[in-house]
Amino acid sequence: PIKSFSTAAMALGLSFSLGNVKLALETVKNDPESITCTIDAQNVKDDQSSCQQIDKIVRFKVGRILTISQDWGGSVSTGASVWNGENVAVKYIEESLGRKNLEGKSVIELGSGVGYSSLVANILGASEVVITDGNEDVLKL
Repeated sequence: PIKSFSTAAMALGLSFSLGNVKLALETVKNDPESITCTIDAQNVKDDQSSCQQIDKIVRFKVGRILTISQDWGGSVSTGASVWNGENVAVKYIEESLGRKNLEGKSVIELGSGVGYSSLVANILGASEVVITDGNEDVLKL
């Protein structure tokens, strides 16, 4: 008997990946704010924290769970966390460009910081994604 959705999907020849679910669940268990924090640092509500100050944030984008490592305050670079500009870029990549415009394409992100935009471009089918930043410590995140 089939005991799970993923087993059923595999039996039908379907493949999918939600991302690193185990890491995401572990992250949320250790810090629930990793999923409830706001990524809009300009509009933080009284009962929320800004995601920029959390070690890892968890987001669901393009059908995948992404756990993004950050190093707010521990790095000399401003690229060590997700900023509003990157959130806008991710929204544009996901909603305006989409899979039809990225599939099989090469993408380079200059000054990528933690690479959130590049991750989404890769999920949407970009065949080659180059992530760059001026700070080597940021690229290790």
